[in-house]
Amino acid sequence: MRYVQILFGFFAATTLVLSVVMLYEPKSAWYNYFNIIENDKFVSIIYGSALVGEFSLQAGAALWPERYLQAILTFMLPYKLVCSLTMLYAWKFDWFPDRGRDCLLIALNYFIPFVLIVLVVVVEGNHKAISKDKEMKQS
Repeated sequence: MRYVQILFGFFAATTLVLSVVMLYEPKSAWYNYFNIIENDKFVSIIYGSALVGEFSLQAGAALWPERYLQAILTFMLPYKLVCSLTMLYAWKFDWFPDRGRDCLLIALNYFIPFVLIVLVVVVEGNHKAISKDKEMKQS
Protein backbone atom coordinates (compact mmCIF):
# COMPACT_ATOMS: atom_id res chain seq x y z
CA MET A 1 0.00 0.00 0.00
CA ARG A 2 3.03 2.25 0.00
CA TYR A 3 2.40 3.50 -3.56
CA VAL A 4 -1.19 4.34 -2.67
CA GLN A 5 -0.01 6.34 0.34
CA ILE A 6 2.56 8.28 -1.68
CA LEU A 7 0.17 9.05 -4.56
CA PHE A 8 -2.68 10.16 -2.33
CA GLY A 9 -0.34 12.13 -0.09
CA PHE A 10 0.70 14.07 -3.20
CA PHE A 11 -2.92 14.45 -4.35
CA ALA A 12 -4.00 15.61 -0.89
CA ALA A 13 -1.28 18.26 -0.71
CA THR A 14 -2.02 19.69 -4.16
CA THR A 15 -5.79 19.54 -3.63
CA LEU A 16 -5.48 21.36 -0.31
CA VAL A 17 -3.46 24.16 -1.92
CA LEU A 18 -5.92 24.49 -4.80
CA SER A 19 -8.97 24.49 -2.52
CA VAL A 20 -7.49 27.17 -0.25
CA VAL A 21 -6.62 29.35 -3.26
CA MET A 22 -10.08 28.87 -4.78
CA LEU A 23 -11.79 29.78 -1.52
CA TYR A 24 -9.47 32.68 -0.67
CA GLU A 25 -9.07 34.22 -4.14
CA PRO A 26 -11.69 32.66 -6.43
CA LYS A 27 -11.10 34.92 -9.41
CA SER A 28 -7.38 34.24 -9.74
CA ALA A 29 -7.62 30.51 -8.98
CA TRP A 30 -8.85 29.56 -12.43
CA TYR A 31 -6.18 31.61 -14.16
CA ASN A 32 -3.33 30.35 -12.00
CA TYR A 33 -4.35 26.72 -12.20
CA PHE A 34 -5.82 26.31 -15.66
CA ASN A 35 -4.67 29.55 -17.32
CA ILE A 36 -8.37 30.28 -17.84
CA ILE A 37 -9.84 33.73 -17.41
CA GLU A 38 -12.92 33.11 -15.29
CA ASN A 39 -14.89 35.74 -13.43
CA ASP A 40 -17.46 33.51 -11.78
CA LYS A 41 -16.59 33.55 -8.08
CA PHE A 42 -19.73 31.56 -7.28
CA VAL A 43 -18.54 28.52 -9.25
CA SER A 44 -15.02 28.83 -7.81
CA ILE A 45 -16.33 28.83 -4.25
CA ILE A 46 -18.53 25.78 -4.88
CA TYR A 47 -15.64 23.96 -6.58
CA GLY A 48 -13.19 24.98 -3.85
CA SER A 49 -15.58 23.66 -1.20
CA ALA A 50 -15.97 20.36 -3.08
CA LEU A 51 -12.18 20.11 -3.23
CA VAL A 52 -12.03 20.23 0.57
CA GLY A 53 -14.14 17.06 0.59
CA GLU A 54 -11.89 15.50 -2.04
CA PHE A 55 -8.87 16.46 0.09
CA SER A 56 -10.32 14.65 3.10
CA LEU A 57 -10.72 11.43 1.08
CA GLN A 58 -7.21 11.74 -0.34
CA ALA A 59 -5.65 12.46 3.06
CA GLY A 60 -7.52 9.49 4.50
CA ALA A 61 -6.21 7.24 1.72
CA ALA A 62 -2.67 8.51 2.34
CA LEU A 63 -2.88 7.75 6.07
CA TRP A 64 -5.16 4.68 6.15
CA PRO A 65 -5.23 3.22 2.62
CA GLU A 66 -7.06 0.02 3.58
CA ARG A 67 -9.91 2.02 5.09
CA TYR A 68 -10.28 4.72 2.43
CA LEU A 69 -9.36 2.99 -0.83
CA GLN A 70 -12.89 1.68 -1.37
CA ALA A 71 -14.31 5.21 -1.09
CA ILE A 72 -11.69 6.46 -3.53
CA LEU A 73 -12.54 3.75 -6.05
CA THR A 74 -16.30 4.23 -5.80
CA PHE A 75 -16.27 8.04 -5.80
CA MET A 76 -13.14 9.47 -7.38
CA LEU A 77 -12.67 7.13 -10.31
CA PRO A 78 -16.16 7.61 -11.74
CA TYR A 79 -16.04 11.33 -10.91
CA LYS A 80 -12.71 11.87 -12.68
CA LEU A 81 -13.67 9.72 -15.67
CA VAL A 82 -17.08 11.35 -16.19
CA CYS A 83 -15.60 14.86 -15.91
CA SER A 84 -12.90 13.99 -18.45
CA LEU A 85 -15.31 12.44 -20.92
CA THR A 86 -17.83 15.27 -20.56
CA MET A 87 -15.17 17.90 -21.24
CA LEU A 88 -13.89 15.97 -24.26
CA TYR A 89 -17.46 15.69 -25.53
CA ALA A 90 -17.97 19.43 -25.00
CA TRP A 91 -14.76 20.13 -26.91
CA LYS A 92 -15.57 17.75 -29.78
CA PHE A 93 -19.11 19.06 -30.30
CA ASP A 94 -18.11 22.69 -29.77
CA TRP A 95 -20.41 23.43 -26.84
CA PHE A 96 -18.19 26.36 -25.94
CA PRO A 97 -16.79 27.69 -29.23
CA ASP A 98 -14.45 30.18 -27.57
CA ARG A 99 -13.33 27.80 -24.78
CA GLY A 100 -12.14 24.69 -26.64
CA ARG A 101 -8.65 24.84 -25.17
CA ASP A 102 -10.13 25.19 -21.68
CA CYS A 103 -12.22 22.05 -22.20
CA LEU A 104 -9.13 20.08 -23.20
CA LEU A 105 -7.07 21.37 -20.27
CA ILE A 106 -9.76 20.46 -17.76
CA ALA A 107 -10.28 17.03 -19.38
CA LEU A 108 -6.55 16.36 -19.12
CA ASN A 109 -6.50 17.64 -15.53
CA TYR A 110 -9.12 15.05 -14.58
CA PHE A 111 -7.86 12.19 -16.74
CA ILE A 112 -4.27 12.14 -15.43
CA PRO A 113 -5.29 11.42 -11.80
CA PHE A 114 -7.76 8.80 -13.08
CA VAL A 115 -4.97 6.96 -14.90
CA LEU A 116 -2.57 7.27 -11.95
CA ILE A 117 -5.15 5.88 -9.52
CA VAL A 118 -5.87 2.92 -11.82
CA LEU A 119 -2.15 2.20 -12.30
CA VAL A 120 -1.37 2.37 -8.59
CA VAL A 121 -4.30 0.14 -7.66
CA VAL A 122 -3.26 -2.41 -10.31
CA VAL A 123 0.38 -2.34 -9.13
CA GLU A 124 -0.66 -2.70 -5.48
CA GLY A 125 -3.03 -5.52 -6.39
CA ASN A 126 -0.25 -7.33 -8.26
CA HIS A 127 2.11 -6.94 -5.28
CA LYS A 128 -0.52 -8.42 -2.96
CA ALA A 129 -1.23 -11.31 -5.33
CA ILE A 130 2.49 -12.07 -5.71
CA SER A 131 3.11 -12.01 -1.95
CA LYS A 132 0.08 -14.25 -1.30
CA ASP A 133 1.34 -16.66 -3.95
CA LYS A 134 4.78 -16.76 -2.30
CA GLU A 135 3.20 -17.40 1.10
CA MET A 136 1.15 -20.29 -0.29
CA LYS A 137 4.22 -21.84 -1.93
CA GLN A 138 6.20 -21.60 1.31
CA SER A 139 3.50 -23.34 3.36
